[in-house]
Amino acid sequence: MTDAPPLVLAAALLDALEPLPHTGRMRELAVRARRLAAQGSLRAVLDELEDGDPYERRIAVIAAAVGRDAEWIGARLADEDAVVRGHALRAARTLRVPDTAYESAFADASAAVRRHLARAIVADRRTALADRLVLDGRATRGDIEAARLLPGCSATTVGALRPELRRSTACWSSLGHHHPGPVLDSAEEELSGLPAAARPASAVLAAAGRTLAAHRDLVPDAVALLARSLDLAGDPDTLHTELVALAALHAGRPALAARTAATVGRRVVGYRVRRPATRTPCCSSSHGWRGRAIRPRGSSPPN
Repeated sequence: MTDAPPLVLAAALLDALEPLPHTGRMRELAVRARRLAAQGSLRAVLDELEDGDPYERRIAVIAAAVGRDAEWIGARLADEDAVVRGHALRAARTLRVPDTAYESAFADASAAVRRHLARAIVADRRTALADRLVLDGRATRGDIEAARLLPGCSATTVGALRPELRRSTACWSSLGHHHPGPVLDSAEEELSGLPAAARPASAVLAAAGRTLAAHRDLVPDAVALLARSLDLAGDPDTLHTELVALAALHAGRPALAARTAATVGRRVVGYRVRRPATRTPCCSSSHGWRGRAIRPRGSSPPN
């Protein structure tokens, strides 16, 4: 361990970084942080920087990540500075910061910080932690906060809580990415509760849209929900409008929208083959649904 006081070491680090451009600064910081860690002086320097201004605190969290000080990182998971918190949460993933650090951070954090922590817990697949926090969070902070953790929970917990939290769940895409089956079940249950003659297109599209957002492999299931809920032998203009709206759910992702459109076309053609319409079909397997008509305006086919 070096004999220089931590204040001197911290000042020397900042002086060395000051004249460098960002890339060079990060490179030099990494070199010096590793050297300080090898000398056993990194923690003392981090504590000095912690008492500084926002720039110095941000330098500290990066140095802690490079120097692999998991304990110091774990104590900053709920930092009020979003930049410090973001660096700490990213580093915690690779440094294997224990779940107990997240639980401590979650207990004292503000609502905005808890949202950030919940996203990190889900992304890091801390399933046991999510299972514990979702129950505690529901009891103390309500269903909306509990629902944010649901994508990170085990299949057992999702199965038990999904019916109760369905109305509070906004993160259908994340939930479906981790648990696609329950999302499809939720859509089926919502539609089954409505009489066939009373199913508004908006409810059908909402259910199918959640399935689409959840998992691209479930696009055929979403189309099946829509096709079962609309009159395939009815007005072709109405059917066309609803299917265009379904494909447009991915208007911001042109390649996926195009794939969705093709899936819609194949599925509707299949339904018409199995259930012949009394009117002239508005599409065929060789043209119409598979091409321009179903693709949302402004999107383009995948390269």
